[in-house]
Amino acid sequence: MRIGFLNYLSSVRLRVVWLREWERTYRRIETLAFQTLHSDQHERIVDVIEQRDAEGAPVFMTEHLEPIKANMSENL
Repeated sequence: MRIGFLNYLSSVRLRVVWLREWERTYRRIETLAFQTLHSDQHERIVDVIEQRDAEGAPVFMTEHLEPIKANMSENL
């Protein structure tokens, strides 16, 4: 299940618009700290989904997406 879910997320990230905005954001942020934070968040999200935790999954996903949204909004 993890592989399929991660493959799906990877396909979304490959979209041209996403990549352009992501690159702008990524260049402004300390790379190692950002990668570490996101890796940890991705692991937690996959874990709660695997556990079928219907309450925890949206909490962790929101915790992950809000800072990304804020960082990417700075590029607009």
